Amino acid sequence: MSDGSNTIVFAADNHYDTHGGAALYEQIRGAYDIAFFEDDWSGLVDADLMGRCGLLMLNMIAGICGVEPPGPEAEKQVRAYVERGGSLLLLHGASAAFWHWDWWRPIVGHRWVRGEDPDGAPESMHPVRPYRVTVAKCRHPLRSCLRDMDLPEDEDYDTVGGD
Repeated sequence: MSDGSNTIVFAADNHYDTHGGAALYEQIRGAYDIAFFEDDWSGLVDADLMGRCGLLMLNMIAGICGVEPPGPEAEKQVRAYVERGGSLLLLHGASAAFWHWDWWRPIVGHRWVRGEDPDGAPESMHPVRPYRVTVAKCRHPLRSCLRDMDLPEDEDYDTVGGD
């Protein structure tokens, strides 16, 4: 890991044993300085690591898959990172990465909502229809590797790990 401020801190959950974050990490790890954590939020509580973070990349939803959500020290570090203008890359349902933190919910825009939302928002559902994914404008070098794409429909969780 470098001593600069270009480290990507990548936190993921196992996402129902599909390990999507880990698979992505394996694809890009040689091209970037990445500290990857799956089902382990220690990278979010390490003030030194968050101090060097150039991008906080998340592929997680707090409190799912038997993994406790990140605690108060992680909240303190992530909030300080965001308040100083740190960059975020939210993958999959990561708009709900920290849904239990009051300050997080308003900053992520349209977010994935699970049951019993603190703001009373209706539960999200997967769109079973074609849709277009577009890459947001940002200055991070990883952005140049991302592409807009058209998909026939959203994922179908009924087939994950099933027969």
